[in-house]
Amino acid sequence: DFLGAVVEFLAFHPSHADLAQRLASAVTIHATPVGSGTVARTKRIPVEQRAEAAVIAWMGVIFFLSSRPDLPNFAPGLPGIEEIGGHLTAYGVLAGRRGGAVRGPRVRYPATWALVLAVLYGVGGGCHKSFVPGRDMSVSDLMVDLIGAGAVLLIVTLLRARRMGLRPDRRVS
Repeated sequence: DFLGAVVEFLAFHPSHADLAQRLASAVTIHATPVGSGTVARTKRIPVEQRAEAAVIAWMGVIFFLSSRPDLPNFAPGLPGIEEIGGHLTAYGVLAGRRGGAVRGPRVRYPATWALVLAVLYGVGGGCHKSFVPGRDMSVSDLMVDLIGAGAVLLIVTLLRARRMGLRPDRRVS
């Protein structure tokens, strides 16, 4: 069954089986079965709107995770590694997705806007976390958010420039 497949895919540690079950139930309730015409309808939605929807969905995931007072600890021997990795990943993906959502003919410096907006969302997320029991707002979280977003945007920008045939100025000293 689909619910069981989602729980298996999540592969949470047995001590977090309740969280995995609740998350899988939420996914199952909102999932659309394959073959229901979703793919055909999605192709009619412009790419820009799909990018915006992806950004909003990812922001929802970040909001949900920052609302949890008890996130699973997958590396008990390495304190803080999950929090740092989580922030790098979450805000790196957000900036990368947002870079696609703010791109357009009238938008100058989309990567800069994506970085600014990701960091602002990080500030808002930090404020939100300060109201969650056991969580707090910290400057170090915001710095890791900035590093994650900046790193992804730098990589995306360099790859895009390379694909367009642009190369950095190479000077021999």
